[in-house]
Amino acid sequence: MVEFNTSSSLGSFEFGELCRAVLADPHFRKFAEEEGLYYVDPLACMADTLLATAGAGRGDRPTVALVHWTTSPVAVDASLFSDLFTELGFRLVNCTVADLEYDAGGLTAHGTKVDVVYRTFLLKTVAADPAALDLLAPLIAAVRDDAVGLFSPLNADLYGTKAAMAMLSEPAGRQLLPPDERGAVERLLPWTRSLRDARTREEGQGSLLEHVLAHRGDLVLKPSVGHAGQGVRAGWMCSDEEWRGLVQEALGGDFIVQSRAPSVAERFFPPGGSEPASTCFLHWGLFVTKAGLSGGFVKGLLDQEQDIRFLGDGSRVGCVFHAADPSLATLHESST
Repeated sequence: MVEFNTSSSLGSFEFGELCRAVLADPHFRKFAEEEGLYYVDPLACMADTLLATAGAGRGDRPTVALVHWTTSPVAVDASLFSDLFTELGFRLVNCTVADLEYDAGGLTAHGTKVDVVYRTFLLKTVAADPAALDLLAPLIAAVRDDAVGLFSPLNADLYGTKAAMAMLSEPAGRQLLPPDERGAVERLLPWTRSLRDARTREEGQGSLLEHVLAHRGDLVLKPSVGHAGQGVRAGWMCSDEEWRGLVQEALGGDFIVQSRAPSVAERFFPPGGSEPASTCFLHWGLFVTKAGLSGGFVKGLLDQEQDIRFLGDGSRVGCVFHAADPSLATLHESST
């Protein structure tokens, strides 16, 4: 596990739709039925989590405001996410945080009373805006009065910072965990360190800085807070000089370094088999909601060395199906 993100601003919940599209192919559908394959719809599971947390006591299908920040509003009226959320029975209002108003009648957006705010903006965006407190004032007051549900709370983003993974990876952090949790961290989490005080902190036979510079081919440099792979650099895709410059620059900010996670290239055969198979290092994105494991997707570039993949960079994407118990070989079309 190289990253852990948690908030309602996460993307790619729509991958259940990709699974449905794949099942429209009669050959794959026949194969899936014979093998007892099924998929879990992340968006449906997320909606159930929303209802169980922020939507409690606000109706079976509350009115949800899809709220963006003023500096990065997203026009999602015709987006797949909005369409699918509406198909699940929710009433959806698209707005920015500046469109929210709160009075005795409750929280409204464009004149529509809102039961739940689904935020798409990140905590780092709020922290960077000097006007944030004024913009958030109606929402803060409504949440404080329990007049609206917030999905998810802003402090949820704190668990998604990569510095939190460094805290778990470092020996002092692991020792605070019970044995079973400590074992899980040691098994699943690659070596991860914060670059703060890297010149003076010990690592191996020298300082952490010396260790990072000497092991370029085995390390990835990442901003502690970020999204879409921005600022992530793989040491094995840099020269020694370039790596040294990146690390020196990162010492003045909030960055972590992480061991390269070992991966095995998958083979992909072209239609007809007339050409050689392509190879691809797949990155798995798995969702966890109140229901537990809630589906996922894979992405990667064919026949290319790579560091980290994000949607929009030319990657191929694929859906994830699960293998059912052979005695229960029926095709489940969603989690609901």
